[in-house]
Amino acid sequence: MALEFIMPKLGLTMEEGTIIEWLAEDGASVTPGMPVLRIETDKVESDVEAIDTGLLHRVGVDGETYPCGAVIGYLLAQGEAVPSQTAAAQASVASAPAPSDGRVLISPNIRRVALEKGIDLSTIVGSGPDGRIMMQDLEASSPREIRRMTGMRGTIAKRMHASLQEMAQLTLFMDADLDAVLADRASREGDESVPGFTDYIIAAAARALRLHPIANSKVISAGIELLPDINVGLAVSLNDGLMVPVIRNTDSLSLAALAVETKRLAAAARSGSLSLSDLEGGTFSVSALGMFGVDGFTPVINPPNVAILGVGRLRDDVVLSPSGAVSSVKRLTLSLTWDHRVLDGAPAAQFCQSIVQLLADPVALNATH
Repeated sequence: MALEFIMPKLGLTMEEGTIIEWLAEDGASVTPGMPVLRIETDKVESDVEAIDTGLLHRVGVDGETYPCGAVIGYLLAQGEAVPSQTAAAQASVASAPAPSDGRVLISPNIRRVALEKGIDLSTIVGSGPDGRIMMQDLEASSPREIRRMTGMRGTIAKRMHASLQEMAQLTLFMDADLDAVLADRASREGDESVPGFTDYIIAAAARALRLHPIANSKVISAGIELLPDINVGLAVSLNDGLMVPVIRNTDSLSLAALAVETKRLAAAARSGSLSLSDLEGGTFSVSALGMFGVDGFTPVINPPNVAILGVGRLRDDVVLSPSGAVSSVKRLTLSLTWDHRVLDGAPAAQFCQSIVQLLADPVALNATH
């Protein structure tokens, strides 16, 4: 009996996957553990392996997205026929007229070429029978660049839109003096892993979350759940989107250990080698745009978190003392976005104040519990 080859569910939050490419030819003999296709989830790319022996019959199309559990192929015994519903579906693609609901049939090859060229098929008027899109239609539209919102880009779009719809998000801005951080970094010169400015801020945020556990929570149907672990996510910018790998038990790490872990996660994110465990379980996030000359911004909360901290550029500010003396200080702006359903303005400001105070005493950031 034919075995269904389905789109797997690789993580708790995975809802769908996109077929990047089939690694085994249609009709190829596969065995358990053999990589059969590569998929893209909302977080990572993964190879999917066969779990049984059989002849592969591919149903899913490269570039198409399928929900978890959808049948994307079959494993057949020698001489076994393709299940009737699949054969009927293939026949309809090959010869049936356009669907009565107005949809236009598109061949897998056309879909593949359109995906490679970044062409949105919904914008193309087909010149073939019943409006079928032909290769010449793609060629005629190729001067236009349309980037499809699929894969990582599509997931970011859906989640950020849902985040703003489902939460009452507000943002406050607060300056933090970093002279003490600069002095601490200078004292570490020669160490193998000198923390970056964002490392100090992540460490301060993690310890502030200990003091303000309401900011380390999530909203569930029963109310507000205070989370036992502090796992800070670090937003890493990629060419085609954004990933937020998670630093587990952030509040228990020394600055040096934290710096090692953030460098590992950032490098893995940019090389595409993050594991699913690196991306799940975050309870709070930090996003930095200071390297682009940004002072302050309004970061969007990464659900199910209830807050996110933005980090601006390091700048020189002039300070006038009570005696009238003029001096300068290294300073940056922190942008805290929080869910007003969970925190009011005063506790949110107090949480951000704790981060600022901890940054003024970097020695305390080395303390672990």
